[in-house]
Amino acid sequence: KMASNPRKIRITEEEYQKSLEEPLTYVDFTGTFRAPHFVMYVLNILRERYGDATVENGGLQVKTSLDVKMYDEFQKIAKEEIEKASSLNVSNAGIVAIDPQTREILAMVGSIDYFDDEIDGQFNVALGKRQPGSTLKPFTYLAGLLQGYTASTVMYDVYTQFKNSEGVQGYDPQNYGGWGFRGPIQIRYALANSVNLTAVKMLDLVGIPTMVKLANDLGVKSLYYDPSKHGLALTLGGGEVTLLDLTSGYASLAAGGVYKDTVAIIEVKDYSGKILEQHSGADGKRVVEERYVYIISSILSDNNARSAAFGTGSQLYIPNNKVAVKTGTSNDLKDNWTVGYTKDITIGVWVGNNNGKQMNNRLASGLTGAAPIWNRSIKFFLKDHPNTEFVKPEGIKEVM
Repeated sequence: KMASNPRKIRITEEEYQKSLEEPLTYVDFTGTFRAPHFVMYVLNILRERYGDATVENGGLQVKTSLDVKMYDEFQKIAKEEIEKASSLNVSNAGIVAIDPQTREILAMVGSIDYFDDEIDGQFNVALGKRQPGSTLKPFTYLAGLLQGYTASTVMYDVYTQFKNSEGVQGYDPQNYGGWGFRGPIQIRYALANSVNLTAVKMLDLVGIPTMVKLANDLGVKSLYYDPSKHGLALTLGGGEVTLLDLTSGYASLAAGGVYKDTVAIIEVKDYSGKILEQHSGADGKRVVEERYVYIISSILSDNNARSAAFGTGSQLYIPNNKVAVKTGTSNDLKDNWTVGYTKDITIGVWVGNNNGKQMNNRLASGLTGAAPIWNRSIKFFLKDHPNTEFVKPEGIKEVM
């Protein structure tokens, strides 16, 4: 680490000429540059706060939120699972892990290989905006709960046409995977089984601006609503978000409806040891009452409720643990997601191709792309942090 005004050193002409003749030996960073995407993310934050000169020459001492053991394991998992999934025509993956209580970013895998130019490995997919598929549905139904609907409210999954953004009738969403329509269905099972038509109906009832604002307030800040571009398909992933933001939004659900900024930097000192900033562990802002969020967590962790679409032994099921989880696949099969949480961890996974190439439309699904990576990642965490149940807050009445 250098002081801001280092002492000048003079050399002789002979020393100068000799140094010119010495061969240069370059360090191979491929095996030593640890967590490169996270490092570059932190460096960009530091540059914004302190300027390039201070970051490059100021001797800053930085303590970050990175859990190195977790990162190393997640990087390994992402690479191994993408190699296994060659038949899906998918070449890359990203993982973000956030502590819901502190919002510290514990892991950020920006690609399976930072040094692989063929997949544009240096691009950080955790920060790139992609279509999130059905992972936005929990925010739509949460908006519905806030307006008086309940988990037992019956909706009708039947063929329906909606007006588009110009007010013209004709948008007729279909359910994923050729499921057809189920008829009367309670919200609990509609969300658990990721029924498209009912999610669109709920968004139509609560209003797109209401859902988007709720998602924004909970942390999905990259989601926006432009009436000229977006319609009711927004709840099915018609907009774009970043993996970091989406995982942040789910972390707010894991924390019972409390939003906090994500944290990558715990402490910064200057070259003399003076503390320039220190993460204080702020209380955050309550966005939604805990009882409403508990219902969403209850639905997303109900393995039986989702069994019609996903079965009872899917990659979403974590034995002996209650884990809330949601998958998503963009309509064009370019993006596949799985995001899930306990009260102690939130993990989001994206898989796809950096060049926007489609995945295999016969094999890619919510369970075959991102879910295996998510499953292994959260199991790694849960070995030391088991979660047996989401604690039911006051104000919840269960009716059988």
